Amino acid sequence: LIQFNHNINTNNNSKNILSLYSENIFHNSANGIAILSTNKTILTANKSFYNIFEYNENEILGKNINDLVVPKEKKYEIATIFENEIYNEKIILSTQRITKNKKLIDVKITRHSITTDNNIIGYYIIYQDISEENRIREDLIKMKDFSNQLFDNSLYPIAFLDTDETVLNINAEFTKIFKFSKKESLGKNINELIVSDNYLEEAHIFKRAMLEKASLKKITKRKDKFGFLINVEAAGIPIILNDKLIGMFAMYRDMREEINALNELERQQTYFKELFYKSSDAIALLNTDNKIININTKFQEFFKYSLTEILGMDIDECIVSDKYMKTALSYSNHVIKEKSPVQVEAIRTDKFGEDLDVEITAYPINLHNNSLGIFAIYRDISDRKEKEKEIKKLIFTDNLTGIYNRRKFHHTIETEIKRHNRYNIPLSLVLFDIDNFKNINDTFGHLVGDTILIEVTSLVYNNIRENDCFFRWGGDEFIIFLPHTNLKYAKIFTKKIEQIIETFTFTKNISISVSSGVAQYKTDLNSLLTTADKQMYKVKEKKRKILFNKKLL
Repeated sequence: LIQFNHNINTNNNSKNILSLYSENIFHNSANGIAILSTNKTILTANKSFYNIFEYNENEILGKNINDLVVPKEKKYEIATIFENEIYNEKIILSTQRITKNKKLIDVKITRHSITTDNNIIGYYIIYQDISEENRIREDLIKMKDFSNQLFDNSLYPIAFLDTDETVLNINAEFTKIFKFSKKESLGKNINELIVSDNYLEEAHIFKRAMLEKASLKKITKRKDKFGFLINVEAAGIPIILNDKLIGMFAMYRDMREEINALNELERQQTYFKELFYKSSDAIALLNTDNKIININTKFQEFFKYSLTEILGMDIDECIVSDKYMKTALSYSNHVIKEKSPVQVEAIRTDKFGEDLDVEITAYPINLHNNSLGIFAIYRDISDRKEKEKEIKKLIFTDNLTGIYNRRKFHHTIETEIKRHNRYNIPLSLVLFDIDNFKNINDTFGHLVGDTILIEVTSLVYNNIRENDCFFRWGGDEFIIFLPHTNLKYAKIFTKKIEQIIETFTFTKNISISVSSGVAQYKTDLNSLLTTADKQMYKVKEKKRKILFNKKLL
């Protein structure tokens, strides 16, 4: 069992410690594990420990674990973890630790004493990285706030599900259609709630699509609280944060009226006309050549055409711009040739060339297995699209300064790195923070500090190029992303920004300076950020030395 680490001094004490561990569990654990002597020095560690804390083997062996990974502000926890009177107990603690590159990470720590003959001969300490788990939890809280508006205002029944299809929330329309109250629905599996046995296999298709991070729409049936089947259009939309699936929106459109009207078209022409002309959606009745037979009042209002103007014309030629014509023709051909319905979101154009966001539902009209034409419904979804834009803005915008946040940075940088890798276009990055910003907060208060951050943001934003991107990285740290810029010109640009800030008089007549780190992308994002971070802290250290020497003089 000394194979844990061939380089350590294998005295009897360390052999006794190592012999208590299964080599396979130790080396293959997803959690970081370090084995310590009684004086807290590291005897060995597994691969996950190195990955989490960014050290290599030679950098940690024989070093005190607390000196390596415990940040200054957490030193008080050392006594809790290694207190004499509780040596024989297992200690579990959720806290933060620091990596070699000074990055704070959220961890769950488990400390065990290792004993032999009732004597403590060392410890093993396990670190579980829970940073991602905590980030997801925070994002879910934000998403809950965003989704409340969608739930409250949507005309569609919506259920918010987790990855196991358990109901986390429903809106008022869901209760209205399916008769289940929120209390009756929460914590229940959506399939047990509204899917009858005959449609369970179909429901599993929705889950498979969700696990593959794909949206799916299907015209089907769902049951209400009393077991009555309802014709609906079911849509499953995966919810993805940081490329990780966290749940799904299940949306339903009540289609009982439309389907009943089509099925009863031959016998209930009067009912069909009532539905057709009084529908709140724009509707066109087409023949098998995709030419317009009739349009309803809403269609005339929405697309600005009268029936006389477009009767007998191909509907795609009337309301589809050249940009979307190829896709529109494929939808029309599918409905006509495959005799299968289509539901898509698209952009259509009115008589005067204005683009309109619509949800298109097109059904083939069949009678005795013969195709009679197409029933095309256009629903205005411009309000929903605007809300989606607002939500996206909230997700990617810093609340205080109004510029992009860290999440938007990662979203943007991925695209630019792909462009760099494909076309070898240079791209650089500036990381800067405000010198002695803590003193400003301590002296003038956090409201003044917030005002300073807003003023700095405005000053920098007004002095960058149109294609540059400005992000708040966190606290008083900011990143300026410079596409199509090499290191030389990035440094020139940075000096300009620093000078603009240093010559500006901020609120309360405060003068400030910033420390910047500049880097050009070479191989990977982590190296880019690390290089900029190191450069920034070199500048800070140089400033500290200059200030110290002035004080000595």
